[in-house]
Amino acid sequence: MSKTVRDFKNFVLKETGLEIHFRFTMLSESHRLFWNKLNDLGARNKNYEDVPDIDASVKLTKKEWHQLEIEFRNLSLKKLTA
Repeated sequence: MSKTVRDFKNFVLKETGLEIHFRFTMLSESHRLFWNKLNDLGARNKNYEDVPDIDASVKLTKKEWHQLEIEFRNLSLKKLTA
């Protein structure tokens, strides 16, 4: 099963223990920019009017998921050591 942008956003929220994305974006400017990057990935689906959840309609490659996870982990480490 392919993983989607929605799956990654859910992963981020689960890993941080946050229930809504707003709290994640308030952690720091870097966290907000990272979430915006996820939103931009979701916008790859130009048929957004046809789907109830655009993020669930955009599949990530294994490489994209891996790169996003590395970036996310680095954000988390920066916040813990700040």
